[in-house]
Parts: sequence; C-alpha cells; structure tokens
Amino acid sequence: MTAAHWHLVLNHVPVFGTFFGILILIIGLVKKNLSMEKLGYIIFIVTSLITIPAFLTGEPAEHMIEKIADVSHSVIHEHEEIAEKAFVLSNILGVLSLLALVILAVKSFKFRRVSQMIVCVLGLLTFGFMVYAAYEGGKIRRPELQNETLEMERS
Repeated sequence: MTAAHWHLVLNHVPVFGTFFGILILIIGLVKKNLSMEKLGYIIFIVTSLITIPAFLTGEPAEHMIEKIADVSHSVIHEHEEIAEKAFVLSNILGVLSLLALVILAVKSFKFRRVSQMIVCVLGLLTFGFMVYAAYEGGKIRRPELQNETLEMERS
C-alpha cells in the first residue's frame, strides 16, 4: 500500500475517534461514571496517536494526487491548512487527556473539574476542525462536494 492508501484509511479515525471520545466523556460526566470518563480520555489519547500517521501520510498523498488531471491545488492547500490545525489540536487534546487521567489517578479533586471542562471544550473544538478538514479533503476527489462549493460561489 502507498502513503496515499494509508492516508485514506487512517484519516477517518481522527474524525470518528474524536466524536466517540466526546460522546463517551460527556456521558461519563453526566452520569458521574468514572469508567466512562476514563474511557473518553483514553479514546482521545489513542486518536491523537493515530492522527500522527494520518497527518504524516498527507504530504506523500498530495505528491501522488497532484499529478492527476483536474485536481485543484487550491483545494489541496485548503485541506492541508485546516488539517495542520486539526493535527495540533488533536495532539494537545491527547496530552491534556493524559494529564486528566493522571489527575484522576492521584485523586486531585481540586483540578478534576477544570480538567474535565478543558478536555470537553477542546474535544468539541478539535472535532469541529476534524470535520472541516475531512470536508475539505473530500473535495479533492469528490466532484459532488466541489460542485457544492462552485454553486455557493456563484450565488
């Protein structure tokens, strides 16, 4: 498999991982279920780790696809720009989730609530960036998404 194949396989994990991490974390916080809260943090950590190869395979995938006719370099650039931001946010989320797990382990109630809220808000923000990066990436080879953009620009 080429880097482009790996990019296409791996790039879905950050979107869905972040979504399920948020979902499970929020359920854990609402139900005061410590196991679900921990699982939400673990999902964020694993997702941030998988985001690394997904991001690193992006550049080689770009070099392969830019040789194909009818591929817009501006669309690739837009995807790359938002993906960089999503990548950074995902890694910060992973580190802060690890810190939140440490806070739970040492039973530091003083910082627990703050870490919960920070991770939750950052998780939502990261998910938004991941979805937007996926949308922009989809426009590279999905003509129906490109047409949508063209229609919006004509209006």
